[in-house]
Amino acid sequence: MNWGHKITIAIIAFMSFILYMVVQASMRSVDLEAADYYQQGISYQDLMEATKNAVGFEEKFKVSQEVENLAIEYPQELIGGSLQGTLHFFKPDNSKLDKRVEINIGNGAQYIPLNELSKGVYVLKIHWTKSGKDYYIEKTLNLE
Repeated sequence: MNWGHKITIAIIAFMSFILYMVVQASMRSVDLEAADYYQQGISYQDLMEATKNAVGFEEKFKVSQEVENLAIEYPQELIGGSLQGTLHFFKPDNSKLDKRVEINIGNGAQYIPLNELSKGVYVLKIHWTKSGKDYYIEKTLNLE
């Protein structure tokens, strides 16, 4: 085998590797973080204000995984009065598994059945409005 054959084999091996990488890259799904990503970018300042308003609430929200439910305990300051908001269970690796739930404080806790959520890492985005003021916090969850 002379040097010409070795160069040809090296070029064919390199081209095969590149072709393999192209096929692998094209088979992966690439999701944006949100379908309305650009609109969210425009309203980013509002989100920062809501985050600033929620300072001090991060530790007061208690999220725990029970046998069949995910329990979310709300701070005492939020119980009673008019409150509207959503819980957004954001799954970074698969947007099809995202889930939105309206906040229902009731007796101070809300239970989400675990069979409605798949196992893995979620970012729980809590956004609520009380007395005309917006609040926003995020918590990372690892559901097992």
